[in-house]
Order: sequence, then C-alpha cells, then structure tokens
Amino acid sequence: MVRTYKKKTKRGEWSTDAMKTAIDKVLSKEMGYKKAASAYTVPQTTLERYIKKMKKGGEVTIGLPLGPKKTIFTPKEEDEIEAYLKYMEERLFGLTTIELRRLAYQLSVKNGKAHNFNTDKKMAGVDWLKGFLKRHQNLSIRKPEATSAARAMGFNKVAVITTVSSTATISSHTETLATLPEATTTSSTPPRTELIAECYEALTPTVVKTPVLEPEPGCSYSPKPAIRAACRDLTSSFENASPSDILPIPSVQRTKNRKQNRRGKTAIITSTPYKNELENLKKPGKTSNPNDPRLKRNAKNKQKTKQSDKTQKVQ
Repeated sequence: MVRTYKKKTKRGEWSTDAMKTAIDKVLSKEMGYKKAASAYTVPQTTLERYIKKMKKGGEVTIGLPLGPKKTIFTPKEEDEIEAYLKYMEERLFGLTTIELRRLAYQLSVKNGKAHNFNTDKKMAGVDWLKGFLKRHQNLSIRKPEATSAARAMGFNKVAVITTVSSTATISSHTETLATLPEATTTSSTPPRTELIAECYEALTPTVVKTPVLEPEPGCSYSPKPAIRAACRDLTSSFENASPSDILPIPSVQRTKNRKQNRRGKTAIITSTPYKNELENLKKPGKTSNPNDPRLKRNAKNKQKTKQSDKTQKVQ
C-alpha cells in the first residue's frame, strides 16, 4: 500500500545549495556541466535543465518536493478538523475512525474539493487517515472508558472537589497511621500496611475499557451542556460546510409522556339526563322492543290518568 511504501531510488537526494553553486560555476564559465556535476554531486541532466530555463528567462525553483504537491484539505482546514475532534471528545461524543473518514468525504463533497475518495462507500480511505494522524501527532486512537451518560454528567466541578477533598483527608489519615509504631498483631489480623493497601484498592475503581480518536493523552474531561448554534460558524475556514455543521453535538428533545388512558368523548351538557330520557321515550321509533319495561310503565300511567279523568267527570 501507499502508506507502507519505501523509496527505492535516489531521486531528489541532492542538496539545493550544491545545485545553486554548480549553476553559478557553469554560468560564470568556470566549469563545464560534467565537471560541475561530479564536483558537487548533482545530476548532470537536472543541472542542464535548470540552466536552460534560466537562459530563456523563466523563473526556476530549485528543489521541488517529490510526490503530490498538496493535500485535499489545507493546513488551516485540517487544524479545524483536529480542533473539532478534540471538542467532541471533551463532551464525550468522540468520533471513531469510520466516522472521521465519512466526515472527511462529506466535507470534500460539500466544499467542492478535488478528492480521490471512494464514492461507493462515501468515505475517505485508510491512507488518508494514516496521513492525517501522522500530520497531527496530538491525536491518537484509543478505547474509551465504558461509562454511562449519567455518570459522565455527574462528573462536574462540585463532585470532583468533594471527591478530591475526601481522598485528601483519607490519605492524611493513612499517612498518620503509617507513622505510628506497629502494634502487636495476631495471626487473625493482617498488618497495618496491608490494610492501607486494601483501602487504596477499594477506593480505586476498575472499569472495563471498550476505538475513538483521543486528544492529548492524559487530558482531563470537563463535560459541559450541549449548546446548539443558531447559525453557521462564520469563522470557519471551510467555504460551505464546517465539521460542526455536518456532525453537530446530538441533542435529545424532551417528549411529553401522555397517560395511556383511553380518551373519552367530549360534549357540552345543555340539559339533564332525566329530561333526555323522557324525550327519547316520547319518540316511537327509538324503542323497537315491545317488552321494554318503560313502555309498560308508560301504558299503566296512561290508564291511570284516563281512569282518574273518568271518575272526575262522573262526580
């Protein structure tokens, strides 16, 4: 692969100062091409080409670098990517190598950069990643600590000060215990030094580690609340989209938990239920059952009213 390529030729290993002195000697006609090339250990064909360009009046730059002239991103843009990686790692959203390669592809596409990335996978290659890490020695690949989000957010200034003060008091007590003379110990009780070592082991947590790009090794984390930018960062060196525009800090939107109870029907009460029942009974089409007790009750009431009317007429 390109990242493991080793140079096999001696091309470009001559000194630029030796080439300049050889050109001066030839132009001043003190030496010929062959004698100047052998005296200053420079290639004769290269010396002849430089002198030919100078005689034509063109500008000559001696000692051009071999290989590609420039990278896909400018040094300022790569520095911004490095700062973005550190920023995300400080807020416990560190990017993996795959995410970084996808970010590089999206940045090159959205900013109109000429690239040779894989358009099928839509990510940069491993060679670009190796070169980026070689140019930025402050970044390294590591396995992050397996921790929960609640534990990470609880690691704030107040909690750290409390923990440091408590450990300082414990260490002072252990130092005073270590200075005391050893008491007569029995076979059942261990020595005081072993007890102190056990206390330190109990205070030191052991967490299983779980690849993410790390900022400076041994840096201290200071998680801060995520703040979403209202507009695009105008200080970015990228033209169209910056890394923070493509991969911002994830923000969880709060959702209102609705009760699982079934919603009932809503209505505006304009009358009493008893009045509605009487109106429904007056309608003949509503009751299709002839054995309805309400119909029998109404019939009896009608008969009673008729009989009372007859008795009143007779009297």
